[in-house]
Amino acid sequence: MTCRNWIKGLILLQPVLGLTGCSFLTPQLNDATQAHLWQCEDQELMETRQVDSYLWLQLPASDSWLQLGRSRAASGQLFRNAEQQTSFWTQGERARVETPEKTWMQCQLKESGQAGELDKPDSLPGNASPEAITLRARGAYPGWSLEVRQAGSGQLTFNYGTEKHQLTNIEQTHQDLITRRYQAQTPENETVTYQVDNRICIDVNSGEPFQHRVEISFQGQTYKGCGQSY
Repeated sequence: MTCRNWIKGLILLQPVLGLTGCSFLTPQLNDATQAHLWQCEDQELMETRQVDSYLWLQLPASDSWLQLGRSRAASGQLFRNAEQQTSFWTQGERARVETPEKTWMQCQLKESGQAGELDKPDSLPGNASPEAITLRARGAYPGWSLEVRQAGSGQLTFNYGTEKHQLTNIEQTHQDLITRRYQAQTPENETVTYQVDNRICIDVNSGEPFQHRVEISFQGQTYKGCGQSY
């Protein structure tokens, strides 16, 4: 081999040799040092952390994180997870989050800081008074309504208010991304259970849209209607 060919071969080989000392690992959640806390509709909070072109999203009241990758956007920054059908778009201090079952259209940056050090309560109640209404729901046939208060009490009515049941000891029995379930007691020690789904509900009489689909079970009967959180 001539000297010229030997040098040429060494030049071609050098980049390949250099790759052996490189690592192309995907960043992990633990690599993120900065975190952002967002406040969205219903006073719900979610957190994001970002490393390079990856973003991790923790949805409200969730212990798990979703990993999203950067996608092209006409403006702002867009991150997607195609498998989980979830996206996070942000521009400045506002964001929009989409999941298969719910979309938060208006999220505002509440706090930024070191990862793991943000003050993140489960929610931010708009009114801390024990008598503050936290849920109102209603349905037709036979014209029922439900009011739930901050203190864990409430009232269930039927037949357009002619039949009333006071509720006490309201407690949550289940929560996931879409559904919350509760149970309560009447003065007669009867159990009332109700379920609140984060799905848009259209009132059959007025055509008015509501935040939730609500289902109540009482005395062996099931009643369905629409509800709004406060």
